[in-house]
Amino acid sequence: MNLPTVRRRCLRVMCVDTAADFIMGVYLLLIGTIDVMYRNQYNRYALSWMDSWGCRSAGFLAVLSCEVFTTAMSTAQAEYVGIVQ
Repeated sequence: MNLPTVRRRCLRVMCVDTAADFIMGVYLLLIGTIDVMYRNQYNRYALSWMDSWGCRSAGFLAVLSCEVFTTAMSTAQAEYVGIVQ
């Protein structure tokens, strides 16, 4: 396998991993913002938070980030096997 093909494959895996990291960053920003808003008062707002779009969005982003990362690593493994063989 020639070097440009190897570079393209590695770049593709790195881009997918970067996307997963970006999604996780958005998730952490959302959780951090909510933490600042509800500081020392979480017990008062726990039920409304768990029922809100923000909580559902945060859960979606967390799962999406993990799935994208898992896909990237599976792809990286398959690409590595393809490169080595």
